[in-house]
Order: sequence, then C-alpha cells, then structure tokens
Amino acid sequence: DSYEGCSSPYDFTAPDVVYAFTATTAGPYVVNLFPEAGYDATVSVLGGCGNASCLALADNTLEGVKETVTVTATAGTTYYIVVDGYRTEERGGFTVSVSH
Repeated sequence: DSYEGCSSPYDFTAPDVVYAFTATTAGPYVVNLFPEAGYDATVSVLGGCGNASCLALADNTLEGVKETVTVTATAGTTYYIVVDGYRTEERGGFTVSVSH
C-alpha cells in the first residue's frame, strides 16, 4: 500500500486496519504500535481519507518490535492511523496507543 508521500520500499500488502482520532488540542501526538511477536507491522498517520497525504510512517522491518511516529496536530482535525503487515500473509495482533 502507499499513500501520497507515505510509501514503504517493502511489500506491505496485508489488509489494512484504520483508526481515526480527532486532536482535542494542538501540538505533538505520539502514536505507538505494539505488534505481537512474529508480526512485522508498519504504522502511518494520514491527514485525511482516500488518497490522503501521509504525515508520518514507521517501518523498522522487524517482527514484534514497537513502531512509533509523532505528528504535529491541529485542534479539531481528524487524523487516520493505518496499521499494515508485511506481505499478504503477514497478520497478527497488536495494540495502538495515542498520547499527547
């Protein structure tokens, strides 16, 4: 998968899981993705839906390792967190957290 300005050189073709959050105040927001062991995941934050612009991407290419991105948000704006796996067969459990 790729979004405008948010592509990985790796084959992230597993089904995406997308979450939305609306910034309550302006400033930096940290998004952490904690994939379970054996799951190589990536996380990106988009500034809209559809062919949205990418604000951040984390892809360390390791299984079961935390991915972290930071975005500077505008109060009242909705952002989209996209979790994806490496290759079509790469799937697993994960936890996502957002802090400000």
